[in-house]
Amino acid sequence: MPGIKTSKISKVKGKKTRGLKYIDKALIEKVVLRIKKLREQKEISLLTFYNDTNVHQARIESKKHDISLSQLSRICNYLDISLEEFFKGM
Repeated sequence: MPGIKTSKISKVKGKKTRGLKYIDKALIEKVVLRIKKLREQKEISLLTFYNDTNVHQARIESKKHDISLSQLSRICNYLDISLEEFFKGM
């Protein structure tokens, strides 16, 4: 995709017989760190974040759970930032 930097992609076995799931760990790391930074700047605890959004940010920050675009959109709305602003400079 133009304008998006890619990194080494690792393979992880997918669920059941669906084949392989490709995960860009470097991109996920950047997204997780960006969310964490924004959350901390607004002084929002993980518990408050979860109660307000129903998104388990602690699992995302510990990289035990992947994030969907729908979740990211909900997070950005909660943090009062557009998706465009979120990805700016990444």
